[in-house]
Amino acid sequence: MLLCIDVGNTNITYGFYKDSELYCTFRNDTKEIISLEDLENNFLMGINNYNIHKNEIEFAIVCSVVPRIDSLLTEMF
Repeated sequence: MLLCIDVGNTNITYGFYKDSELYCTFRNDTKEIISLEDLENNFLMGINNYNIHKNEIEFAIVCSVVPRIDSLLTEMF
């Protein structure tokens, strides 16, 4: 599964591709993410809603305009 992450000033959007098809998407409010724990908790709640296990994610692509989130994403993955 491929995970595409778009980090904008308003939202962090996650898109999951399975066999070249968009499987699901979800968003988090960028401003709510203050710590690594916030990012991890929001991400885990999102994947749990779609019954995705983190071990299914083989690759991740990140596009970001928010440097403070970049370091958190690096640490999380």
